[in-house]
Formats: sequence, structure tokens, C-alpha cells
Amino acid sequence: MRYVVSESQFRKLSESILNESKEIKGCMVFKDMNQREFCRSAEKLIADEMDTGYSASMENLLKTYFSSDDRIKNIEIEYLSDESPIVLKGFNQIDEVVEKLKRNCPRASEISKELKKKWLSEYNVYFKDNQGNYHLLNRLDTNYTAMAVLITIYYENLINQVRSWITRKKTPSELFVRNWVEHFFNTNVELIDPRKGWERDVLGTSKPLEELPHPTSIFNKVLTSKEIAVDESDYHRSFMSALEDVRNKGFKTEDLFEKMLKQHDIENIRYSGDYSFVDMVLGIDFLIKQKRKGEDYWVPVQVKSSFTERYNLVDKFKCTKVIKPELTSIDGRQDFKIGDIRGFEEYFCEEHNYCKASDKERKYASPSYDYLSSKEFLSDN
Repeated sequence: MRYVVSESQFRKLSESILNESKEIKGCMVFKDMNQREFCRSAEKLIADEMDTGYSASMENLLKTYFSSDDRIKNIEIEYLSDESPIVLKGFNQIDEVVEKLKRNCPRASEISKELKKKWLSEYNVYFKDNQGNYHLLNRLDTNYTAMAVLITIYYENLINQVRSWITRKKTPSELFVRNWVEHFFNTNVELIDPRKGWERDVLGTSKPLEELPHPTSIFNKVLTSKEIAVDESDYHRSFMSALEDVRNKGFKTEDLFEKMLKQHDIENIRYSGDYSFVDMVLGIDFLIKQKRKGEDYWVPVQVKSSFTERYNLVDKFKCTKVIKPELTSIDGRQDFKIGDIRGFEEYFCEEHNYCKASDKERKYASPSYDYLSSKEFLSDN
């Protein structure tokens, strides 16, 4: 049987395949459906509750591994202090940003001091290769996709052993997934066996859950070594692709946002990148220059490449105005949803004087609270 498609249908199909290939593989690296479903459930759990301690737990797990004798030797860990050159440089850049933000974010200086202190006390390590170059492992503590892939690889044999939710056409229960994720970070948490009545199997095909080594052992499977075994190379590729894909997607989103800023001559400074202190510590990807009452002021921007990402740090500054673009598809093309406004141009055109005459009739976002002309600001100055 032959099927004939029109040119427009073929083009649409080709674009669909191309766009799908550009998406983050994430849990799709697992061909086995059981592993994939567990990974997806773990990913959602970690993403929803990243602020409850998963970042710090992953950081501590990495520290434990790299302080052991059997660690991979081609990755080095540097413990940072407020006197480390990389920290001094990064904190100086933060101070420069805070100076620019003081009109729009009057508490920026106070909040940034708290955030710098908190970051240095919790995430004070830097991973590098033998040549001193940045390593993607620095992103693991905030990359919930890579965490989920890592945890799934660790539990691979056990997932194959229980295989209970697929036979019942159910995804893993949240209770079960939460328990296995928590056990990964804290082995004192007793591991739940999701199989009910397995010990009563008269055929004796069901066995107790396989004993697992300490979770730090997983890094020997997923990190590159000169002596890496052939059967372990797939683990390395799966883990590193999860780290790299999320990183690259974030960069592409920020590249697109920067391109649109440049197209409309909107003055900006970009701070996103590998181990950017402004991004890591303050949660700021860009500063955009705007005017209020005839005077320049800078607005912090945190760009989202996925609706599962959460805003946190940038909200702490309590600025008069913060811009939080979310990458989306509008009329078949990539654009940004900002607040209630769908579309980059619609959001920025009026303030930056490039609206078309026909656009003037549209309803735009209501202005933020005008702190710069408020009694509080005037009395303080």
C-alpha cells in the first residue's frame, strides 16, 4: 500500500521530526520502558522539590565521592573560599550588578550579601579536568534531568527486578519513587519493595531486592576514565548527554532572547554562561536598560527554557520590575511569553518606542508599581 502526502504535509512532518530531534533526550536515553517511566517520575519529583534539599544532597554526594580513594582521577575538585581567585572575580561582578540595580532593587545590596554567604556555605566546590578547565559536573546539583538519569542508572537492576507498574499499566507511585530517590541520597532511609506478596510466589521466581553498593559508586560508572569498560560507555554517554543537553538548550534559549534584544536595539548585558556567579548566585541571566521618569535604570531578567523550571533567586530582590520570559511557540515560531503577554515584541515595543501604529490599540501589561516616584523612594533620597 502506498501513501501520498502533499508538499505542505511533507514539510510539516519534516519540521516535526527536526524539532523532536532537537529536544532534550533526558529520560528517553533509556530504551527500557520501566526505566524510562521511573526516570520521568524521579525527574518530576526532583524538579518540583528542588528547593527542599536535593541540590545540597547531590553536592554532598559528590564531595563524598571525590574525597574517596577510588574516585576518577581525571576530574579534580577545588574547594572554594572567599579568597579563591574564581570567587573574588565572580563576587566582584556581582557587586557591579548590584550597583546597577540599586535604583530598581533597593534591597539588592543587602540580599546579595545573604545570597553570596549562603552559596559559599552550601555550594563551595568547583569541578575541573586535569587541565583546569570547567567540567559539566558543576551543573549536576541544579540539573534535575541529569539527577534523574543518574539515579535511574543506579537502580537499573532493581527496576528490572520489580517491573511491577508496567504489568499493571500504571506509572510508578509517587510514594515508591520518592522513597527510592531519598534512599539514593540517604542510605539510612529503608528501601521500599513495591512488589506485594512476592515472598509468597510458589514458583520461587521472585527474590529479595538485590543488595546495592553505596550510591557514590555510581560515579565510577558514569564518569569518563582512561580504563573505562566497553559496557560502561553507554552509561557515560547517557549521563553526560543529560548534563549537556539541558545546558545547551538553556544557552540556545538565552541566545534567542539576546538576538531579539539586539534586533530591537535594546541595551543589555548578558551574564549567563558556564559558572557565571551572577547567574548561579543571583539567578540573573541579563540586565536590560530601561527608562523611568526620564532616568535610566536596569531590570534583571531570568529566562526560562522550560515550563518546569522555577523562578526563585531573582524574586528575592523585591525589585520594582523583574522580567521573566518563558520560551514558547506562538503562531508556529519560537517566542517568549512574559507575564500575561504572549510575544517579545508586544511586551517591549511600547516602552522602547518601536510599536507599529496598529499595535497601539492592543492591551499591554499594566505597569509595575512605580517605586522610583513613590513617597518611600523620594523620602529616602
